[in-house]
Amino acid sequence: MKKILFVLVQILLVNQINAQKLSSDWQKMRLKGTINKIVEIHESCPSVMVEGGTFYCPKDTTSYEFNQKGYLAKSSSENDNRKKSNLNGLEYITTYENVEGVQKKSAEDVYNAKKQLIKQSIYYVHTAKEQILNQWEYFYDNNGNKIKEKTTEWWNGNITVNLSDLNKYGDTTKRQTLRNDKIVSEEEFDYNYTNDKYGNWISKTSSSGNHSETWTRKISYYKK
Repeated sequence: MKKILFVLVQILLVNQINAQKLSSDWQKMRLKGTINKIVEIHESCPSVMVEGGTFYCPKDTTSYEFNQKGYLAKSSSENDNRKKSNLNGLEYITTYENVEGVQKKSAEDVYNAKKQLIKQSIYYVHTAKEQILNQWEYFYDNNGNKIKEKTTEWWNGNITVNLSDLNKYGDTTKRQTLRNDKIVSEEEFDYNYTNDKYGNWISKTSSSGNHSETWTRKISYYKK
């Protein structure tokens, strides 16, 4: 089966940073040791150069800084338009956006009794009726590791669902895509990792027939 790169939606990470700190961000990001800072570089390159052309390999750099308790430093993306509520043993963290003087729900995260993030939803705020655009659901094993993910998108009258299996690093290894309840694709993904002495990956690669992807991380730790 053809192997292609599965790029995770970046907004998931932003929502996790903005969410209430129910467990450390070290744990959420599957990190080991007392990490101070991570600088991550993602590079995407075509595998074959068009004759007469040149390789264009865009790079994105993301930085994360943690305090000594394992929480991410306050992000400029954080805001105070969040409300917390509890219902049937679940905790909801809802973000609102001011649209022409009206506070409308723009995002919502749901945690279970074990303080695990089990659902995230993004809402379209420019309609009178509340409307979900995208939703992510997460499933865990008995050790608290996220092992499956379900994403749902509602757009132009279509419902697209992705069912994914995750490895120990949180990367997708298999994905089945359904559109309006019909299977449209099934994919497998393969990654190669290099870890540091703490067990955190510092380089990760994946490739398909069309392109290759490389991630590198420079990790600094708090001194004991």
